[in-house]
Amino acid sequence: PHDLISIASDRLARQAAETMDNVVRDILAAGTNVKYAGAATSRGDLTVADKITGELVKKTVAGLKAANVPTFADGTYRCIIHPFQEYDLISDTTANGWLEANKYVDNTPLITGEIGKFAGVRFLVSSNAKAWVGAGDDDSTVFNAHFFGPDSYTVGDSQTLQAYFTAPGGDHADPLAQMAIAGWKMRFGAKLLDLAGAKYVRLETGATLGAA
Repeated sequence: PHDLISIASDRLARQAAETMDNVVRDILAAGTNVKYAGAATSRGDLTVADKITGELVKKTVAGLKAANVPTFADGTYRCIIHPFQEYDLISDTTANGWLEANKYVDNTPLITGEIGKFAGVRFLVSSNAKAWVGAGDDDSTVFNAHFFGPDSYTVGDSQTLQAYFTAPGGDHADPLAQMAIAGWKMRFGAKLLDLAGAKYVRLETGATLGAA
């Protein structure tokens, strides 16, 4: 027989992690310091042709530096991108200088999800990066590339993650002792720290693979 309690525990742990990730992602995606790829001036103007490029990354980095946004201790910024944006960025033949993480020669410790470095930015790819389906001018999906320096946002909890398990026949309606209940709860939140000036840039783009 299947060990249902063990299976449920694994799935609940993954769901808890994904739920917290979604909370942070949605807070970051609501930031007001936003730029748009190409000639777009709003999310609804973007098309699949307005993709992330090496030149656009360099312009974004220049904007961060001009706004006196500090870098991390290693002298770089961070950026979280969707896999479809990753495809466009590493396929940009005009963007010289892309360096894959597995080619680092200085034994730089890798960040979870890191794919490489370009123009002073270490890129992290996540399939959970924010995307707005059908929001583009051609009904394509719009993607958020979140560039940031240290202390650009914070996370916290007022109730740590707690797991719960009620055995069959326990404190719930189960007269024949056939059902167990497993679950979790916590109180968790995130906040952008932009009162003294934004330390991030949200770059919204289309993507070659994001067509409707």
